[in-house]
Amino acid sequence: MSPIGIAAIVLGVGYLFVRRLAGQRVELKSLLLMPVILTVIGATEIKNLGSASAAAIGVAAAGVLVSVLIGAVRGGTIGFGAREGQLWMRYRFSTILLWVVNIAVKAALIPLAGFVGAGASTLAEQSIMLAIGCGILAESGVVHLRSVRAARELGVELVWSTDRDGAVRTAPTNPARVGADTTWAS
Repeated sequence: MSPIGIAAIVLGVGYLFVRRLAGQRVELKSLLLMPVILTVIGATEIKNLGSASAAAIGVAAAGVLVSVLIGAVRGGTIGFGAREGQLWMRYRFSTILLWVVNIAVKAALIPLAGFVGAGASTLAEQSIMLAIGCGILAESGVVHLRSVRAARELGVELVWSTDRDGAVRTAPTNPARVGADTTWAS
């Protein structure tokens, strides 16, 4: 993997991790934007796919699939709360634990791919960013679905995006807005 690819992974995941660990307002647009960007960049990192063996492609695909499955489960562990009449989310201990499991599985797949062949090991390395992007996309999809329900239960706004001037654009499926609350839902 290129140094630029490694830097993009560290910066993208680090930014996401820190924000969500501290708690952040749920903005549906940004839930999708970063993982889509990481997925596209990850797809461009894969080279010589046409000359790879079926076993090498299978190992890389398994790595992506594992990240998607863990990402979907991770999305189910995120906590929701209400602040200033809007929906917020934050990572829980179980969410962090699933990140650790995901990283450990991806790290284990690379040497395991070496048993399949040199091409499999290279392809497994090249597919890391794709797997991370797809995993975060799966997490975001689950969070998106859960956030609609959580916003209704908590009686708060669901934000689509924030403009550069700070104006908030609400989601079309927005429940009625109520006052500030700092409780956290499941």
